Amino acid sequence: MENPFVLTFGKEPIETIRRNEELSVILDSFSQEIPSNQIFVITGLRGSGKTVLLTSLLKHYENESDWMVEDLNPEVDLAKSLVSKLYHDGVAKSVFVKGELNFSFHGLGVTLNSEGPEMDPETALERMLVYLKRKKKKLLITIDEASNTPYLRRFAHTFQMLVRMDLPIFLVMTGLFENIDKIQNEKDLTFLLRAPKIYLGPLDLKSIARRYQSTLNIDFSKAAELSLFTKGYAYAFQALGYILYREKTTDINDKVLSMFDDYMSSYVYEKIWSSISAKEKEVVKVVAEDGGVLSSEAERKLGMPHNVFCVYRDRLLKKGLIISPARGIVSVGLPRFDAFIEQQSQFE
Repeated sequence: MENPFVLTFGKEPIETIRRNEELSVILDSFSQEIPSNQIFVITGLRGSGKTVLLTSLLKHYENESDWMVEDLNPEVDLAKSLVSKLYHDGVAKSVFVKGELNFSFHGLGVTLNSEGPEMDPETALERMLVYLKRKKKKLLITIDEASNTPYLRRFAHTFQMLVRMDLPIFLVMTGLFENIDKIQNEKDLTFLLRAPKIYLGPLDLKSIARRYQSTLNIDFSKAAELSLFTKGYAYAFQALGYILYREKTTDINDKVLSMFDDYMSSYVYEKIWSSISAKEKEVVKVVAEDGGVLSSEAERKLGMPHNVFCVYRDRLLKKGLIISPARGIVSVGLPRFDAFIEQQSQFE
């Protein structure tokens, strides 16, 4: 039978754990007659399930007759891409066919006659949204793995303008904490600072246990043991499940552990490690010692003033690399990350 767990990023696994609470926050906000928010930012560690949550959102709105959904590539001209997608969609295309929006716009791949000057993508988008509003339809735009590019900065301005015009446009972006942080701190994009952020932390351990119990056909106590091993990290849930299902075992033996370390290192941990600063690495190394440490002890070992340590601790907490299981205590929040750090140190 097909392995219900996957290692490939961006592909929705057969075995998933829906983040119902986070999903409901977005759905409830967008369903209001006068929405309190028309934008959400989903952020979290690589492998925390951002794309899976975005996919769940897309599937929900694709089944809603009064919604249109467009998923955009963050590496291209977003406004131009959106106009092109809407044009080729049946509803928006009818706007042109009926002559309600006749203009010449070469970016669509066609040229329509017009008495006026050629429209830019932003103006075309505005006209399309006015039409959709008359038809009592809403437009949801999704952007996965957003980063601070000129295309995104320009589109953010366009989006803000359209929201001010009370047009039915909604946006959900995902991105790593550091990338979202850079976008929101652009001096001309301060409105994004007010955009609600959804931080994806660990999955519910009981939910993981129930998935392992049913998929691997084991009792709940054994499933709970496997769940605790993952620490609730979404990619670890998939990786461990994938290995156990393939190897037809339910024991984390030496072979399973070695395979798990290889997958986590190659697919996730090496990329995470290369993305953080040298000082952040120093802090994580100290925190990883003995499975956890008092914050005051970490400060002493690092020779770091309390206020400086707090800055790095808070950033690493937001990135999901460390956790604070109790007041004054910090530990690594990812399974076997301490082992990865120890091995990595031999090559640095």
